[in-house]
Amino acid sequence: MSRPLALAHGLTFADLHSHGGLTRIDALFGEHLRAADAGLADRLAAGRAVPDALAAKAEADLLLALAPHVEDFLADLPNLARCVGPDCKGQWHKPVRGPGLDPAAERDDATDRFRKAVQAQREATEGQGQSEGPTP
Repeated sequence: MSRPLALAHGLTFADLHSHGGLTRIDALFGEHLRAADAGLADRLAAGRAVPDALAAKAEADLLLALAPHVEDFLADLPNLARCVGPDCKGQWHKPVRGPGLDPAAERDDATDRFRKAVQAQREATEGQGQSEGPTP
């Protein structure tokens, strides 16, 4: 018989499915965030206090700033923190997308393809603008 996967902070899997447990997880995330970036924790608290006061861009910026902290916190829950981040080389897990695939390399390849497509579009647009000069 295998032991159930232990969660950090004394949490149980039942906590993931109850209001009280989620409230506790939220408080733990708040502590984690405050320890890592007190200014960002203050921005989150202000945004939660008056959510309608945040413009769409400010809300998006806040969410993007929070993302790496959420990732770190969630990775720590099942004690998988060693698997997340730039030093992770798949020591504890295999990529989910298929055997032999490196998600980071796949993301980098997609980024490169996007950059090349944007550059090609830019060059095509600039080329059209140069050929369409004023006619004498």
